[in-house]
Amino acid sequence: MKNIKDYNLDRLKEEIKEMGEKPFRAEQIFKWLYQDKVTSFDDMLNLSLDLREKLKQNYTICDFNVLKKQESKDRYKKIFI
Repeated sequence: MKNIKDYNLDRLKEEIKEMGEKPFRAEQIFKWLYQDKVTSFDDMLNLSLDLREKLKQNYTICDFNVLKKQESKDRYKKIFI
């Protein structure tokens, strides 16, 4: 799943448009994420339930940055944050 915080506003507008939504929704999402600091799409009350469900199905809201990923031969993965 993709971290919605990895997108800048212009790229998020493109993503939202691809979902069949109006690009101004990206600005609303940005406000919720960076001004209101919500941690759940359910808290974004000025978005439709349908859009919130689409967001939950396709994105996460994650505040950490991955510094390094390692994968062993037996496919175990380590992620350093």
